[in-house]
Amino acid sequence: MSVHWRRSLPAGAAVSLQATLGSAEIRSCCLVSGESSTLYCAAENGQRYAVGHLTSGSPHCSLKLLLPKDAIVSCTAGELMICGVADSDMQVETWLQFSCY
Repeated sequence: MSVHWRRSLPAGAAVSLQATLGSAEIRSCCLVSGESSTLYCAAENGQRYAVGHLTSGSPHCSLKLLLPKDAIVSCTAGELMICGVADSDMQVETWLQFSCY
């Protein structure tokens, strides 16, 4: 059985995904504010990749991202809500920890 999690990603924030048991899975992203926003992911090499662009006309994005434990997610302009799935044997709070810079 899967456990679902969700976290807010403030506009302009860079968030480190510290998955203590390996990797983090992001399944979807929603626009919280009315402003357009782009979701970015960066891994160990520091290269940043745009993985979703959300607007008021298209406020939801389905994703299938399996990220390494050192991945950093960020967004531009509007606040986003990112959602994912964890295995029920894991504690979500210890499996996926966010720390904002």
